[in-house]
Amino acid sequence: MLALSASLYLDYWQERFPAWNLYGYSVLFSLGWAVGMLGVYFIALIPEPRFAPSTAPAATLLALPFRDPNFRNLLIFLGSWNFAVNLAAPFFTVYLLQRLQFGVFPVIGLTVLGQVANLFFLPCGGVLRTA
Repeated sequence: MLALSASLYLDYWQERFPAWNLYGYSVLFSLGWAVGMLGVYFIALIPEPRFAPSTAPAATLLALPFRDPNFRNLLIFLGSWNFAVNLAAPFFTVYLLQRLQFGVFPVIGLTVLGQVANLFFLPCGGVLRTA
């Protein structure tokens, strides 16, 4: 919702102040930084429980999930999927903005729609099992 609001703001800024287009982005980045720092402050206030020290070496604990063949298959699939999506996404966005002359709002709207679709279809991938 916040991304859609920011894209509406950017479209409004581009219509009102076309010569000062970068200042609209600067305002959003500054607000994002301020909200991010506020989030860090509040996260630092959350009390954390103490963990019991482990007797096993850290390398053994980190290598443990990689012994499961299903986990390795998941890593291979997610790695290749994310590589393909993240390689194509910036070019797709530039294509929509420059070639098709879309505004920022429809482009961000399509991005949000893709994330919502991903959220709804995530359970189709299977059930999380714990040992």
